[in-house]
Amino acid sequence: MVNNHQNSFWLFTQYIIVLLVSLISLKINILNYGTELFGIFLVINSILILGIAFDLGIGTSVVKYVAELKHFNESDDELNSLISTGLMLFLAIGLIYISVLFSIKNLLIYSRNLIPAHFKGDADFIFFLLCFAFYFNFISIYFKSIFEGLNNFITPSIIIICQNISLLFIVVLCYLLKLDIKLFSILFSLNYLTILIAYILLFYKKTKNIKISPLFFKYALIKKIAKFSFSVQMISVFSALID
Repeated sequence: MVNNHQNSFWLFTQYIIVLLVSLISLKINILNYGTELFGIFLVINSILILGIAFDLGIGTSVVKYVAELKHFNESDDELNSLISTGLMLFLAIGLIYISVLFSIKNLLIYSRNLIPAHFKGDADFIFFLLCFAFYFNFISIYFKSIFEGLNNFITPSIIIICQNISLLFIVVLCYLLKLDIKLFSILFSLNYLTILIAYILLFYKKTKNIKISPLFFKYALIKKIAKFSFSVQMISVFSALID
């Protein structure tokens, strides 16, 4: 069992590094691309990031049920089914969210004059690339939930720290080489792809008894996951309304 003090240390370290990298990256990107162009990047990215809240609480459900199954030493088949079913749901929800955004993109962004007409070409390219970044990040969050359910907060924290350090490297590289916003968007998306690959590789390395396959998908588990995730989602909504 991973030491809780180690978990706390790495979570704190992750928080500090993410905060510092965010502040430094924001300053450098504004210097490189200007407030208007980089503001467009932030608007599009913010709209996509909202999709993380639409996991319907499945990530939290996975943390809960993975922890319970490991605690009560349930069979590997039960754990395989839970994780495989949850992943299928995550993959589907992410695709649905992106598809909906694509279908209402013009209404959502351009009709509200959020983006000047002369930046429309850049905005379309950024939106397309950031959709990939969002999807890679969305699936990474699922694997992060599995690690947390196994009481392993260290691995996700190290991955997130590496992700932010590599992002800072990309930001500095683009600034020094004066790379345009399109190239930055490509590198930004590739960074998230790299992180997803890291999660998958470390998942198979550290959880050799757990297998993910469509063959383990169980429709009955959807109801179990949804029942708890719905209550989590409703609590989040009411909390947001109160705030």
